Amino acid sequence: MESLIGMTYKNFAKKILAWNALETHKQPILVGEEQVPTYFVLGMKFWKDKESDEIYAVYTNSELYKDVSADDLDLIINSGAIEAVRIIATRTGWAKIKSIRERIYLNQSRGAFKKVEALRDEMTNHLRYMRNLKVTKNIFTL
Repeated sequence: MESLIGMTYKNFAKKILAWNALETHKQPILVGEEQVPTYFVLGMKFWKDKESDEIYAVYTNSELYKDVSADDLDLIINSGAIEAVRIIATRTGWAKIKSIRERIYLNQSRGAFKKVEALRDEMTNHLRYMRNLKVTKNIFTL
């Protein structure tokens, strides 16, 4: 489930500017029966509510779907959408790799070697994804 977090006016203005930055590269896709205009980019989702014209932005690579931070919105506005999204995806990717490494150490100390092998495979796949981030031209996942 996506959480619709109440937003300040300042964040809302940044989301409009970020939406416009994404719009310069590609038209939004229409999702669902309500035909909601949506952008799916690496690790993030932006969508516009048709009735109220509010723009929502969440991180899609977390369980809680937390709201996109103002710093990341600034990065998208100032650095351009393609380069900024790549930077954000790389930063969150490194955080995930550190988390997997910590879980590997924990499971090694417990003696859960099957879990360690599964986590190593997950880390390998995630490192492959991060290598592909350097060469990919397209930040839009749909």
